[in-house]
Amino acid sequence: MKKIVLSLFLFAFLIGAKAQFTHSAGATLFLASPSSGSSTTAWGVTYSPRYCFNPSFSVGVPLSLGLASSGSYNSREGASGSSSITLQLPVMVDYNLGLGSSESADDDNFGFYAGLGFGYFATSYSDVVTDSYGNSIGGSGTLKATGPLGHAGIRFKFRDNNMDLGVSFHKGLSEEKASIIGITLLYGF
Repeated sequence: MKKIVLSLFLFAFLIGAKAQFTHSAGATLFLASPSSGSSTTAWGVTYSPRYCFNPSFSVGVPLSLGLASSGSYNSREGASGSSSITLQLPVMVDYNLGLGSSESADDDNFGFYAGLGFGYFATSYSDVVTDSYGNSIGGSGTLKATGPLGHAGIRFKFRDNNMDLGVSFHKGLSEEKASIIGITLLYGF
């Protein structure tokens, strides 16, 4: 994974004058679901740097860091819960059209993007339930997913800057075979 990221940024560096650096930041919602067990929901922040090479293609690393929480309530025991850090680190190659695809297209009021990549996702989850006798059943663990990722979204003007509203799907190829759905709202700088 490190070799891929370094190769892409080296490629961007070699192109130099033809590449345009852009970045954005915002909020992300994740729904992570392992092939067995319960789903985990996480809120977080995303910082998305990218290099735009020609009017259509870009390479980016939209890093997301968040907080996942889970909890339960039992009338005898009361409430219990846990929280954990969530991380998603993908490398994406995107096709861009309209607003945000290049400096010359920033006069447009609307644009879109779609891309494919490869990424890493990690979070903790809790699959503990309490039966009618007050006994805890289940357990908790760490959900890690490395695999292909796809995302798409729209860009629109907001106070003279770009806003991105996008969705993503990350399919883990590791043992848990997790599926991660993300919704992201980013503000371009």
